Amino acid sequence: MSSLRVVSVVVFVAALVAGTLYAQSTVEVVFSPDTMGITPNADFKTPPVVVQNAGAVTSVRVNIAVPEDIVIDSVTLDASGNLAGVEKGSGVGQFFSEWHQPSREIRIVCTVNPGDTIEVIKWIDFSTGPSVGTAQFALSGEVNGGALFGALTLLPERPVGDLDEDGDVDTDDAHIILQFLFGEVAETAEMDVNQDGNVDLDDARWILQHRSNG
Repeated sequence: MSSLRVVSVVVFVAALVAGTLYAQSTVEVVFSPDTMGITPNADFKTPPVVVQNAGAVTSVRVNIAVPEDIVIDSVTLDASGNLAGVEKGSGVGQFFSEWHQPSREIRIVCTVNPGDTIEVIKWIDFSTGPSVGTAQFALSGEVNGGALFGALTLLPERPVGDLDEDGDVDTDDAHIILQFLFGEVAETAEMDVNQDGNVDLDDARWILQHRSNG
């Protein structure tokens, strides 16, 4: 799995709640984490969509644009009339989700209990096709009228042993192990391909035995 990282997208909103104008506050809406690795012909679940520093937020509208090469597993409805492939978060009250085919968007409207961190969506079920490149879910919406923008980036799963990150496992990767053993390059965690706690000739042998081209 690719290294996971969290990048917050910050927007500023002035929330008008119960007739009181609150001071301008910072609201972060994130996929947590916002980057994940995926493999071809596989089912996967997104990480949660979370509103952080929510303060006086009471309602959230989120649109998630789905890339063409990613398929939502089910656009059927559950018993509550929501998308069967969308799991609402623990921090919401009323919740409604729908699939808008013309724009390829999942559209979600919900009420939330004010708090510092609110989980709006627990996960969404998707599947991938036979060829997986980099893809990105674009997130937009609003919190109490303030615009929100964020994204979830999907990266191809990096094969174990692909030390030069060219998409395959071959003798070039075994050579990197030898370079490390001769002190020519620094050690990385990915070099321990057989996961025995050491980087040595056994890792180079493992790579040669598991080459992508056989």
